[in-house]
Amino acid sequence: MGEVIDLDARFRQTIPRPPTYRRIRRPRWVNELAVELPSNRFDIARAFSLSSERPAPVVTEPPWGSEKMRQSGVLGLLTGSVHSPALLFTRRASHLKSHAGEVSFPGGKVEEGETPFDAAVRETYEEIGVAPEEIEVIGRITELSTFSTRFTLVAFLGLSHFSIPNLEVNHSEVDEVFSVDIADLLSDEVYHRELWKRGGEEREMHFFEVDQDLIWGATAFVTVELLRRIYTGLSRD
Repeated sequence: MGEVIDLDARFRQTIPRPPTYRRIRRPRWVNELAVELPSNRFDIARAFSLSSERPAPVVTEPPWGSEKMRQSGVLGLLTGSVHSPALLFTRRASHLKSHAGEVSFPGGKVEEGETPFDAAVRETYEEIGVAPEEIEVIGRITELSTFSTRFTLVAFLGLSHFSIPNLEVNHSEVDEVFSVDIADLLSDEVYHRELWKRGGEEREMHFFEVDQDLIWGATAFVTVELLRRIYTGLSRD
């Protein structure tokens, strides 16, 4: 087990970082994408649509056997002006019982009769007030399963019809909504990765340092996969 460590006093979030962690080099494609990044959200959405989703990570059978995994859907929303394409994030309300204060994408649990896509769109409207008709859904980013919480997350990419969406924040679920320029997500000062070792298994972890917020965990994983697919799509254009 690791101990909870602040990366820096300026961050609102802390992480259960194991003492044996080590920082590793950024992938080369991240630096290449920083140079090649399109200047508007429409070209970024097009590049993403040309890429292919990688298969979901292979995971071992959970100890509870056939017990059903809970599902949720989240939506990464492309916004921003012509020359500043950006990605929308939320900070979860500080009073929530689960993942309080963490940075995430809008979305939530799949209700009966819904698909993960339905949940992502519905929760986006309920949490931040962006209506389905104001979003063009580009496709699925990735799927992530975590057996420790019996949880499967499916992430989608949407294109906002507006450079600055009209937001109505539901403060019972979200403390704040903020956008980050994609160019900033690729910068040396913002993105880094680490190698964590637990139980004999090594895992690559991603981090984005944005003002007083630290984006990590599943949200950072989805963000990196989104950026990777933009890069892959550009190479096929």
